[in-house]
Amino acid sequence: MRNKNMFLRFIVGVLLISFVLTAGCSAQTQTEQPVETEPNAVETPEETQPVEETKLEPIKIGVITEITGVQAVAGKAAQESINQYVKELNANGGLLGREVVVLYEDDQSAQTVAVNAFNKLVLEDKVAAILGPLYSTHCLAIKPRAEELGFPWLAMGLNDRIGTEDDPKWTFQGRTSDAYTPTLVLNFLEEQGKHNPAIMYIGDDFGIDGKDKFVKLLDERGWTVATIEAMQTGDKDFTAQILSIRASGADSIIAWLHQEEAGLFLRQLEEQGVDKKQIPVIGNSSFLGAGVTDIAGQSAVGTYVISGTAPMLQNPEWSQKFFDEYGANPDFLAADSLDGFATIVRAIELAGTTDPESVRQGFLSIKDWIGPFNFAHTFGTAEAPQHGVFSSIIVTYDENLQTEFVAQVTK
Repeated sequence: MRNKNMFLRFIVGVLLISFVLTAGCSAQTQTEQPVETEPNAVETPEETQPVEETKLEPIKIGVITEITGVQAVAGKAAQESINQYVKELNANGGLLGREVVVLYEDDQSAQTVAVNAFNKLVLEDKVAAILGPLYSTHCLAIKPRAEELGFPWLAMGLNDRIGTEDDPKWTFQGRTSDAYTPTLVLNFLEEQGKHNPAIMYIGDDFGIDGKDKFVKLLDERGWTVATIEAMQTGDKDFTAQILSIRASGADSIIAWLHQEEAGLFLRQLEEQGVDKKQIPVIGNSSFLGAGVTDIAGQSAVGTYVISGTAPMLQNPEWSQKFFDEYGANPDFLAADSLDGFATIVRAIELAGTTDPESVRQGFLSIKDWIGPFNFAHTFGTAEAPQHGVFSSIIVTYDENLQTEFVAQVTK
C-alpha cells in the first residue's frame, strides 16, 4: 500500500511539472508574438522612404548662355537675373513643391559648343527643360538636335526660322520673332515721316536675316533704300560705312547689330557729325545693353531702340531689387533671360510634372499669361504655334542715359 501511494504521488508530481512547463511555454509564446511583428512595424516607413525622397528631388532646369567669348555680357546678365528669381522662387515653396536648381552651360559664343552643352544637359544632367541662348545663330545650331532628341526648350534668339522652319515640335521661341519686328520698325519710321532709310547690319545669320527682311518689306511698301552697309563681329572702325550713309541722302538709319558694335557705331556716328535729330537711328534690342552705353556714352542719347523688354519701365520693383543685389540697373539681357526662365517655370507648372511630353504640352497651354514684364505670352496659335510673344516697345535714351518709353507696338 505504501508503495502504491508513493507511485500515485510520483504520477501527480509529473503531471504538475508538465502542466507548469506547458503553461510557461504558452506564456512565452504569447509574449514573443509582438517581437515577431516588430519588423513589420519598422519596414513600413523604410518602404515609403524612397517615395518621400522622390517628391523632394529638385527640379533641374538648364540654361545655355554666353559665359565666356565675345558675347559674354549676355551670360553675366542671364545668371544674375535668373539666380535672383530662383532664390525667391525657392523661398516661396519652389516649383511643384520642389526646389529648383539651375545648371548653367557656357556656349563660349560658339555654335558647336552650344550643341554640346545641350547634349550634356539632356543626356547627362537630366534637366526638365532648357533655356536657350539669346543669340539666333546658336539657337539655330541647337534646334535640329533638340528635335532629334525630342526635348522641350525655349530658344531666346529672334530669328523667325527658329520657331517656323522645318515645322518644329520641341523648339519654342520666347521673344518677339524677327518675322514681326521689321514691320513694327517701319511702322514707327512712317509715323516719323521717314521713307528712305539706310540699313547697317552685322554680317552673321542674325544680321543678314534682318537685313533681308527689311529689304523685302521696303520693296513691298515702295520705299527706297538709301544704302546697305555691313560690318563683321569684332570690327572696330566703321568710318567707310558712315561716310557712305552720309553721302546716300538717307533720312534714317536702321541698325541691326550686336552690343559692342552698336556702341562703337553710335560713338563714331557722332564723331562723323551725324545728327540723330535729323537722321534718327533705330536699333534692335542689342542697343539696350549696358555694354552699349559703356562704349557710346552720350553718343547714345536720342537713339531709338525696339525691344521686347525695358525692365526699369516695365517692372521698376524688380529693377530696384536687381540694383540692390548687384549695384547696377538691369538691361534687356537680364530682363529677357528672366522672362524666358519664368516662362519655362510656367510651362512646368501647367504640366504638373517634368515628363518631356507633358512639359511640351505645358508650353502649348500658355495662353495670355502675363510674365514678369507685363506683356502677354501665348503659344499654340494657328498662325505661329511655337512663338509666344507678339509685341514690342520702342524706347529712347535721355540725357542721363536712362531709357524713356516712346511707344508700345504690336503686329
